[in-house]
Amino acid sequence: MAATVRFVGVGTFASGGTNATITPGYPTAQVGDLILLVVETANQTVNAPSASWTEIGIQANTGSGAAGAAGAVRVAVFYRFFVNGLGASQSVAGTWDHVTAQMVAFRNVDHIRPFNANAQGTQATAATTFSCTAVTSTIPNALIVNCMGNGQDGAVTNGIAGEANANLTGFGTAFDRTIGTNTGGGVACFYGTKVTVGSSGNTTGTKTGTGASSQSAFNTLALRPNRRLMVMIE
Repeated sequence: MAATVRFVGVGTFASGGTNATITPGYPTAQVGDLILLVVETANQTVNAPSASWTEIGIQANTGSGAAGAAGAVRVAVFYRFFVNGLGASQSVAGTWDHVTAQMVAFRNVDHIRPFNANAQGTQATAATTFSCTAVTSTIPNALIVNCMGNGQDGAVTNGIAGEANANLTGFGTAFDRTIGTNTGGGVACFYGTKVTVGSSGNTTGTKTGTGASSQSAFNTLALRPNRRLMVMIE
């Protein structure tokens, strides 16, 4: 039987203003854990921090608004598997109005084909409520991960209220934070298991605090359980 994919933890949040280089911290993880790096900008390009990171999806599908302008948002998601010797953090550099980033770790993800499905989208009209893009899994017990770029222009930690998805079991929030630097923005991440095959449904919630009415960008993943982790009973 396949192992159950589970949430491990998050690293430290990092942010900066004009053309800043930031250093989000790695989560406390073990060799083989999947690490996701979630980066938000004012709809400005994010390059992979190094050759060890692979981007998930196409950034053009997760950008809304004029690049660098007030209200614009984009989310970029990269992955790698944890190995010894990575150090405490990862440098992320680029040309942007502002940047925010955070990492999250998951255990028991298939190393050969980690993603069963991926879907991206945006919410281009400013609002306090949001609805993450759904994804359709073709395997049971996929762990659904909603990575979100939040265009909220205000320094708010854990400001999203009522986040939920009735289709997922063990639903939780990995992180949720925004900044008010320049045009402002931030990142959020939610997760839960889709026990049966089919649509994940939409994770929804309400933004609160300064600048709550804002655009959003989404990259939703279905993580494949590692079927190579078997318990042999003789």
